[in-house]
Amino acid sequence: VGEPVFSPDGEFVAHAGREDGKWRMIIGEKESEAFDHVGPPVFAADSRSLGFGVRQGRELRWVKTGVR
Repeated sequence: VGEPVFSPDGEFVAHAGREDGKWRMIIGEKESEAFDHVGPPVFAADSRSLGFGVRQGRELRWVKTGVR
């Protein structure tokens, strides 16, 4: 389990979690798809979305997801 990060409004917490060799971002009760690696979560100032870097194979990209 990765280090938990709280949203600016304090309503949500996000952290990385690993299962079967793959990483997911867990935001409250929601989970992202599985990746080879995920970076630390970054909440938007209004707490409505969350972004995090991912690695899937050799591809690196930024994933943004709504939290509400």
